[in-house]
Amino acid sequence: MTDNSLDFLDKIEQQGGKPPARKRGKGFSTGLEGVSHKAAARATAGKSMAGNYKRYTAYLAPESIARLKAIAEEVGLSQAETARWFVEHMIALYDEGLRPETEVAVVRRRLKRD
Repeated sequence: MTDNSLDFLDKIEQQGGKPPARKRGKGFSTGLEGVSHKAAARATAGKSMAGNYKRYTAYLAPESIARLKAIAEEVGLSQAETARWFVEHMIALYDEGLRPETEVAVVRRRLKRD
C-alpha cells in the first residue's frame, strides 16, 4: 500500500525541487479589507496594535535614534510620540511637494561570450 499523502513530493521533484509558487493576484481578498486595523487585531488577538497605533518597524541609523531620544527628552515627549511627530510632519511635507533627493543609477551588464 502506497502513501498518497506524499504524492506532492514527487511533483516537486519533477519541477526541479521548487515548490509551486503561490500567486496572489489583484482579486486576492483576506476578507478584512473593510475592517479597521484595530478591529482586526482585536478579533484575531493580534499584537500589531498598541492603543490607536499600529506597530511598524523601521531600521534607523544609531545616530538618528540617539538624536530622536535627545529631542524626546528635550521636549518632554516619549520616544514613540516624538518619532510619530516626525513621521507625520514629514508625510505632510511630502504631500506639499517635498521629495527625497535621489540619484538614478544606470547599470549595464556585460554579456559573457563563449
